Amino acid sequence: MLDYLCGHCENRDNPVTSDNGLTVSYNAANNVQSEVHLHHRCAGDWSQRFKVPLPNAAAAVLENSSSKRIVRILVADDFPTILQLVKEILNAHPGFEVVGEARDGNHAVALAEALKPDVVVLNVTMPTMSGFEAARRIRSRFPDCAIVILSSHKDEQFIEEARTAGAHGYIEKSDADHQLVRAIESAVKGEEFFVVQ
Repeated sequence: MLDYLCGHCENRDNPVTSDNGLTVSYNAANNVQSEVHLHHRCAGDWSQRFKVPLPNAAAAVLENSSSKRIVRILVADDFPTILQLVKEILNAHPGFEVVGEARDGNHAVALAEALKPDVVVLNVTMPTMSGFEAARRIRSRFPDCAIVILSSHKDEQFIEEARTAGAHGYIEKSDADHQLVRAIESAVKGEEFFVVQ
């Protein structure tokens, strides 16, 4: 890609290049191909569907998949095998990115402050601080952060404690491969997802 003026910020001092840019194509009714060039940092501000006026032609705009928001997730569990399993489940989803992993409650709170993830997935029973206490602290400092509890406990008392701590979801570890993605998708929408068989 040559240097182009960014189609979003139009910053002439910082043109779009092959290193910092992306290209969005659209089709016009008369098969004219055009491109809009954006900086990667501007892509998030750019509407996924937009209209670009063309002389004597109506534009049929394609959705820019590059501008879809990636959900950033922090995972906390003191068992390395569970932590690895959860990471594999989440990283297999194209809209998710695991940005951090913690081995105890204190570490989870510290990483949440440093990384500011969209979602935190917490085990209940962890050293130094329980998942419930970590959830309360994360919720108080970052009210927009969605929290999903991943636990081996089916007790209603645990589920109620998760709600009280500010969690959006609660699922069993044994159901993680089937339910975790759905729980996170619900949580980022502000919906609850409490499923225990």
